[in-house]
Amino acid sequence: MTGSAIQREGFETVTVACELAIEERTISADALLNILSRLQTNPAPAVVATPEQLCLKLPPIADYGRYDALLSRSAEGCA
Repeated sequence: MTGSAIQREGFETVTVACELAIEERTISADALLNILSRLQTNPAPAVVATPEQLCLKLPPIADYGRYDALLSRSAEGCA
């Protein structure tokens, strides 16, 4: 695990991860992999344009009466 982590992440990064694991007293392969994962900087996801036909024309409105009616019908069916 350590050899491949050094090749993949670099010696300096693995050393920092080991130091953090020792400070946190969580010395295990899983803890090191978790720390290495947290040390990585992930690029921001690409912005995807929403097609016009998928855009909402009217904002959703909460209809509590309809929700209550569905619940009461569901409760009647279970009895």
